[in-house]
Amino acid sequence: MRSLFVSHTTVVANNTSPGSHDFTRASDYYYYIDTTATGYSNINISIPYASTVDESLVKLYHRNGTVWDDVTTSRDDSGNKVYGEVTSLSPFVAGVPAPIGIDNFEPDNLEPENVEWEIRTFSITVNQIANIVWEINGSTVNTTSALTSSIDLSNSSGNYNITVTATNLTSASSASKRWNWTVHHKFYYTGNRIWAADMSLNTTYTWTPQSFSGFFYDIDNDVSSETMTITLASETSRNIDDGKLVYESKPVNIKYEHDAWGNYTAIGFLAAKYFAGYPDGGVVDDVDMVSKGYLSEVLIDEDDKHTITIGSTLPLKEGYALKAIDISVEDTLVRFVLLKDGEEVSNSDEIVNKDDDYIHEKKIGSVSDVPIIIVHVETIFHGRETDAAFIRGVFQISDSPTKIETGDTYGIMKVESKSSSGIKMENDDSFDLSRDSTVEIMGDIKFKVADSETLRFAPFVEGLEELRGTVSCSEGAFDWTPFNFEGLYYDFDTGFSSETLTVESASGSSIGKNELIYESKPINTKFEHNDWGMYDLIGFMAEKYFAAYNNTNAEISSDKDLLLKGYLSKVLIDEDDKHTITIGSTLPLKEGYALKAIDISVEDTLVRFVLLKDGEEVSGSDEIVDKGKNYVYEKKVGSVSDVPIVVVHVETVFHGRETDAAFTRGVFQISENPIELDRGDEYGIMEVTSTSQGIEMKNKEETISLDAGDTIDVMGEIRFKVADSDTLRFYPFITVDVEAEAASKLSITAPDTASKRDTITITVTAGSESISGADVEFDGENIGITDVNGEVLYELTNAGSFIINATKLGYESASKTITVEEYSKTQLRIESKSELLQTDTFELTVTAGETNLSGVDVSVDDNPVGVTDTGGFFSYMFDTSGTHTVKVEKEGYDAALKTVNVIEPSAEFKAIAFNITPVHVTHKEPVFITADITNTGNIKGEHVVELRINGSVVASQNTTLEPGCVTTLNFTYTESKPGSYFAEIENMGGEFQVVKKSIGRLVYAGIITAIGLIVIYLVTMRREAIAPIASKVVAAKGQLASRLSQMKTKIKKS
Repeated sequence: MRSLFVSHTTVVANNTSPGSHDFTRASDYYYYIDTTATGYSNINISIPYASTVDESLVKLYHRNGTVWDDVTTSRDDSGNKVYGEVTSLSPFVAGVPAPIGIDNFEPDNLEPENVEWEIRTFSITVNQIANIVWEINGSTVNTTSALTSSIDLSNSSGNYNITVTATNLTSASSASKRWNWTVHHKFYYTGNRIWAADMSLNTTYTWTPQSFSGFFYDIDNDVSSETMTITLASETSRNIDDGKLVYESKPVNIKYEHDAWGNYTAIGFLAAKYFAGYPDGGVVDDVDMVSKGYLSEVLIDEDDKHTITIGSTLPLKEGYALKAIDISVEDTLVRFVLLKDGEEVSNSDEIVNKDDDYIHEKKIGSVSDVPIIIVHVETIFHGRETDAAFIRGVFQISDSPTKIETGDTYGIMKVESKSSSGIKMENDDSFDLSRDSTVEIMGDIKFKVADSETLRFAPFVEGLEELRGTVSCSEGAFDWTPFNFEGLYYDFDTGFSSETLTVESASGSSIGKNELIYESKPINTKFEHNDWGMYDLIGFMAEKYFAAYNNTNAEISSDKDLLLKGYLSKVLIDEDDKHTITIGSTLPLKEGYALKAIDISVEDTLVRFVLLKDGEEVSGSDEIVDKGKNYVYEKKVGSVSDVPIVVVHVETVFHGRETDAAFTRGVFQISENPIELDRGDEYGIMEVTSTSQGIEMKNKEETISLDAGDTIDVMGEIRFKVADSDTLRFYPFITVDVEAEAASKLSITAPDTASKRDTITITVTAGSESISGADVEFDGENIGITDVNGEVLYELTNAGSFIINATKLGYESASKTITVEEYSKTQLRIESKSELLQTDTFELTVTAGETNLSGVDVSVDDNPVGVTDTGGFFSYMFDTSGTHTVKVEKEGYDAALKTVNVIEPSAEFKAIAFNITPVHVTHKEPVFITADITNTGNIKGEHVVELRINGSVVASQNTTLEPGCVTTLNFTYTESKPGSYFAEIENMGGEFQVVKKSIGRLVYAGIITAIGLIVIYLVTMRREAIAPIASKVVAAKGQLASRLSQMKTKIKKS
């Protein structure tokens, strides 16, 4: 310490602190030290502290302005003094630093959960500046010195210990916080269609339009409306308590296809898209339909161009048509009237300026002045021969809305609320996810439950034309599996899956070479007929294929491996249903095969079969089979010899007085026409890169551009749909032939309820066809085979709940539950159709016991409509389509209810065949375009069929068809400009090429050479020879010139 020359130093001890501090005072006083000395730089200070404190923690603090500085240099523990060095004087005190503490931390839940790659922020705030260290599973990931600190983590699935430790380096005190962070896989809460207990999914699970094809979704605008959430009591609980299945739908703004109109409000409801209202600031005044409980179907929303000449019409939906009746001479105004079923609609006469809109308003339910039709007039043409209005933009909603009220029930769901913010429904009663069942939820939405001890179920909607995978939204990598994409093979009952489609990396709006990977691996699965053991099955491009006999009953085969040799054979039949084959009849199989029973032994133990192919006996197929054994037919498949392609199990044999029959249970058939797979084979944009231990394919040769609005053929039936948006969104999808799918599925029509002693009619159909020869079981007992009308009659002998099953080889089986009530003479019963057209008369007969009752009160939707006549008969015309409840009641009798589905009459037209001939023409050469048009509706209708070339209407024809009828329309079109052209009629279309082709050089050279030869011949001939043949030469020249002219003409046309 430097000397003090002129000094006067004072020390004042005081209990009053000059300022707050976070340490604990260790000295008896605050020491105020001052001096008059000058010329010093460093001063050593020592003050005493109490002996009761932890001496190792004692510090000397110096008040520097508004803060306390730690100036400690040493301690004298024996003398209880603490020393420090300063350059200025002010209050001093001995103190013990306050222990470090964590004031705030996030998340406050110490066991947070996330899904993989979702960002989770962890943070702390401490009570003093500290050294803060973050660790993940014991490894340091971040260090800082501060009062606050945070880290953002985004991890793959797993369990992580997140620890943060804050330490005061001076005092060595520290504090820490620890989180047990669980990161679930991406689809833990939502994103999969299938919920499976063995997939580690949350017991509260949500389906959205991005993961369930049945819900309305607009990919271009990323707009969705519907969600459905189920809460399971546990992973094994199959009972769903009331209120644990929640459906919600909220109105969303949707862009019109005609952009200039802006937005309208739509809402999804029961897996269909409905109009919900017009928002403020749109093309029309605002209208709110949802809060009033009305939803209207969106019938038309398009921006295509149409031409309406004076006197002609623009066909709309529900029988409407817009007719142009006059155009102003200035080409600026057009006069329209609206027709409904050919009759002019009152107050629909309107004059519209070009670039303006025709709007027709109508009362919808209780909502007045709702625009149901909007048509934009793009321009008007007044010509010498033709006057026409050109339309671009048509919007139409149904004038027959769906009415929704709080308390209404749809299936097992009850409407809990409706408002301008949306609709909410919950299950009103508990229900079970019973093994191997289909649970009808609401509308067309159902749950399919696997035939498995493991709970596995998924929502589905029958009749969807597009099955899509979960939407990828600007994600660099994405995996599609059978759980989130129905287009990949999945065995629902066993839980076995085979195929995956993976985007390993998507950069910008493209997928680089080898970044799209398709893999499929064989799975060893059980035959439907369990006694046969197992075989190897593999999915390939969304189809089910046979790979090998593996762990198979030795009586069938033990070692035939097709995949090993590079072959896949489609599985045509794999079932365990019961079938009856009488002597002389056949069991139809696939690919033209049929198994024919030709004789049965008198001991009822043996049956003799032959196999037919296209009606002819297959050589070497004659075989005698004992009951309990199998008929096996082997054939060379590809290069693999003796492959069983047909296996049929004979359960028993019956030799009767009138009928001899074999009863089979268990049929397996694979295709005799395999797919051959080799490395380098191409399927769409994918190339086979490996066939060992399965199949691998990659986009090996080309980058995939995910351009806005594109539909990309990937392989087979699998395609990508890309949003027409600046933001990248896309999903895989397959299209379904709904009619073909319906035609392959059996359906049972029978009463939902009946009474003991009733004889009911059970009808089996597939699509619109009645199915004869289907086996029908009631409560597990075979009750007969359907007749030519697809019907079986059955008398009900017991009360209770029973299951009706229908099976037929080559069809997907069907089941239906019927409730049979005890016989009661006082129980009213309604005999009537359950479904009819709105234009048909609804007829019913009311009975009690076996007596037709008169004077029975009949009501429809709780509104009285009349009483039955003396024969118990009553007829009624429904005012509106939809589902209606008919109730009958009479004093002294038990009332009865029946649900009747009233179908709105409509004529719907579509193309079912389309052809362009030829597809390559020269300019000005005609192409001939034909289309088969059918009426898929339920009433006779008239329709204008338009031929469009590159989106513009170039020709049209009127057609009138009865339901189900087909007509062929022929169009001829000639194009003068070379290029590619797309022709379309209704829902079908195709491309043709127009080229400009001039006469070839070789033809010109040939013509010149021929003329030259003639000239040489004439010049060099002798004069005397010329005269006799002159006339022949002239004739030859004329013939040659004519032939050359014909040649040139043909070349111009070719």
